[in-house]
Amino acid sequence: MNVAVLVPGPRAAHGLAELLVALGREPGVAPGVVALGQETAAALPEGLDVLVYPVREDTVLPAPFLAPLLEHLGAEVLLAPLGAVDAAPVPMLLLDLGNAEDGAPPIPRDPAHQAWTEAVTPRPERRRELIREGLFTVHLLPEWFREPGRPAAAAAGPIARKLRELAPLVAGARPGAGTEPPEETITSPVEPPLPVPGETSAPEEEITVQVTSPEPVAEVRTPAPPAWEPEVHDPERYRDRHAGREALVLASAEGLDALAPADLAAHLVIATPAALGWLIARMGIAHYTCATAEPATVEAKGALAGVRTVLVHASHLDGKRLAPVARALVPVLDLARAGGPALGWSDEMGTGFFPGPGDVALAVQWAAWLGAGEIRLAGTVPHETLPAWSGFLAGARAILEARGTRLLLDGRGAGASLGAGGAGLPGRLGMTIGG
Repeated sequence: MNVAVLVPGPRAAHGLAELLVALGREPGVAPGVVALGQETAAALPEGLDVLVYPVREDTVLPAPFLAPLLEHLGAEVLLAPLGAVDAAPVPMLLLDLGNAEDGAPPIPRDPAHQAWTEAVTPRPERRRELIREGLFTVHLLPEWFREPGRPAAAAAGPIARKLRELAPLVAGARPGAGTEPPEETITSPVEPPLPVPGETSAPEEEITVQVTSPEPVAEVRTPAPPAWEPEVHDPERYRDRHAGREALVLASAEGLDALAPADLAAHLVIATPAALGWLIARMGIAHYTCATAEPATVEAKGALAGVRTVLVHASHLDGKRLAPVARALVPVLDLARAGGPALGWSDEMGTGFFPGPGDVALAVQWAAWLGAGEIRLAGTVPHETLPAWSGFLAGARAILEARGTRLLLDGRGAGASLGAGGAGLPGRLGMTIGG
């Protein structure tokens, strides 16, 4: 039985330490521990199978990001502290690690996008409170806790049995099932033309050309100017550099014509290579350009080659070749290529990023890394057909708005303006977190 154990922060890591070590000794249980952030991972006991999800400690992972993570781990059931999970596609057992002075923890609120959920608490008053809040099954089991906030090692056996009971309750196919394989393209060889009956080919004429060698000319060489070498910067250099500013992310060239020069001048502009041609044609400048793959068009490739501001790129790309005159290069590790789940969110850009649906996902995460107080997306229409787009957008919005950062959509087409994103927000972003 594959068990995912979510550890949201250092406090939870200290509280669950003894239990996790004991749970790993239970026969037939393979706990995979997910630590949110490096500080959480450092607080866990040694010897555990730990995956560090590079997000800020004590973040509630939205369902669109949690689901690919559980899929990546092959988890059949989830064990987590109460308040750390909003919704999950597998059954959950939530442990109440709160103290008496703590307020009521948030409970899962999205029953349409989660499997069976049960909670365990050592306090009668907390049980009554959680049932009133809407949890269907809350067990009062003080013997499972050595003290408030710290489950006992002896509870590993009963918890393993409870997890085995919950694991079969999952319903439905796993995310990503049923995807169609790409269509195979068949090309036919081109046959040479057949001769026309009755026609004969004319004999080829023999032509003699006399070649004379010119007089040798002394070659004068002009020394080549030294090659421009853009600097390579560490992402940490840019953390919170633009704290509180409004960032405008240009996802593509489609639907941007409604943006005025004043809009571009007033915002911190972050562009993808696909939007650079439009931006350059309007004498605009992107403060940052984000690329996770080679440009898809000749126009985008040419525009990227002329970028003279900061290029933030996936580390497997040759930044100096893509943007040879860039003012600076910031290589960032692609965590999916390093073995992480393909969809998600990273708060630790020095560690890496989750690519999501293309360049725009890196651009949004980079805007948050820079400390933007509001992130406006323009030119998103081509991305809305991508399978991962709605999940990334819903998950990013949930994470950012929980921290007081607004994520708006702008520039949808003719007649739209930068300020229209808020008005159109409910129709596009007011979706269920499950995607």
